[in-house]
Amino acid sequence: PSPDEVNQFQSQILYVTYLGSVEEYQLVVEDKLEVKMVLYNPGEKVRKPDDTVWISFSPNDLVVLPEK
Repeated sequence: PSPDEVNQFQSQILYVTYLGSVEEYQLVVEDKLEVKMVLYNPGEKVRKPDDTVWISFSPNDLVVLPEK
């Protein structure tokens, strides 16, 4: 975590889909909310289910989808 970041949350990876230069993650945020995250050009670090990660985002980058 960074003290300068807004909207940062501790999350746990539920599952990962590797698509070459894109990785899709299903996360559970603070044991309450499931979210989907897409990471472009993920680099060399391997993230796997059950890993704990910190996520942060700009409010302008957030897309809220309607419930099914």
